[in-house]
Amino acid sequence: MRALYTIATDSNYKKDLVGGAFGRHLVDEYKLARENFGDISDEIPYHLMPSHSTLVSKVLTESINNLPILFVGASALLRPRHTSLACLTMIEQVSFSLRHSVARLSYVTANVYRSLESIRGIYKKIDAHAEKLKADEHKIRYPVVERKDQRGMEINFKNVSFHYPHGDDGKCALRNVSFQIKPGSLVVIVGANGSGKTSIANLLSGFYPPTSGEILIDGINAQDYRPLDRHEAVAILSQDYNILPLTISENIALGDPYDIADEYRVQEAARLGGAADFVRRLPKTWSTVLHPVPSVSPLGYIEDGPLKEVMNELDKFTDISGGEKQRLAASRAFMRLMSPKIKLMVVDEPTSAMDPLGEYELFEKLRSLQAGRTLVCVTHRFGHLTKYADLILCVDNGYVAESGTHDDLLRSDGLYAKLYNVQAEGFAPNAQQT
Repeated sequence: MRALYTIATDSNYKKDLVGGAFGRHLVDEYKLARENFGDISDEIPYHLMPSHSTLVSKVLTESINNLPILFVGASALLRPRHTSLACLTMIEQVSFSLRHSVARLSYVTANVYRSLESIRGIYKKIDAHAEKLKADEHKIRYPVVERKDQRGMEINFKNVSFHYPHGDDGKCALRNVSFQIKPGSLVVIVGANGSGKTSIANLLSGFYPPTSGEILIDGINAQDYRPLDRHEAVAILSQDYNILPLTISENIALGDPYDIADEYRVQEAARLGGAADFVRRLPKTWSTVLHPVPSVSPLGYIEDGPLKEVMNELDKFTDISGGEKQRLAASRAFMRLMSPKIKLMVVDEPTSAMDPLGEYELFEKLRSLQAGRTLVCVTHRFGHLTKYADLILCVDNGYVAESGTHDDLLRSDGLYAKLYNVQAEGFAPNAQQT
């Protein structure tokens, strides 16, 4: 339950959650877990201890705390001449205890106020979410018409400009970008770092709306579609990925939350993503939780024994290499790509930690599963993928500097040819520009 809650609320997982469109699944799983718990509380054990105190124990505790002042009061009444410095010291101690109690009460009151503010914020979010869902009901479903012969998603950028909501003031990531992607085509976006490649991928994925201009999907403005429908039609394989605090099997299966129980598909997706071999070598194989959420110790420290062994096992962090993490992310994408709902696959430089053979195999498998889908790949490496591309977009400083096929762009002897030849010289020092 804590793992599901972390994924749903931690901003680090926002892209995975939105791009994977598995928010409904998380809510359903959380509800199921809560029902299975029954009357058992899921709060931190240390916070629950006071609530289990009996009335007798509370009265006894309060009486002990007030014994000093009771003793001084009784002594002053019965033997007023015998009041001494010790009594005054005791009174000071009682005064300190009283101040501490008042301070504690103030702290608790402040916590109550913060809790009420938090609850108010939750209700505001619920109201905003309800309004958004109501507004989305009037939007268009995607696809408008389901056709068996649909080749993929058609995309048209018309004078699109974009700057990130929390980015530098006045700095646009994209400026008046226009291009058209035909359904079922393989498109490769290239350019130097910071040129705007990933920004185009983010707009294609539906993470952000354009600041100006419009994006048409199958001839209709992308903002007119229901957001969930659009996200369910897009598969994303990004350099910005996270290992979820769930089992490896669940990490992969969440690529298609509607078929999460299909073990064969999970293992097939792992094979396509190149993760099956290293997963089988792990002690718990598919049940391994690589990055678990930390468990909560009742008192912050547990003595050696069976309970500590269990909690250490729950908290055990299993590290894997960067390449293996990328293969795991690729497996989740392949799980998603096997769904018939997917009409667009966006691949954003996911192979930085892979060896050349692993990268080649990954792109070959993506191409083999492209039928009926549009495939857009963002990369800074010029290789066999650009030679097969139906369209190459060469991006520079937020603009589409050039567009065309590999051969056309080499003949034009522009920015693409320059970038291509720089990389080609690393493999063939005497290579000349085509």
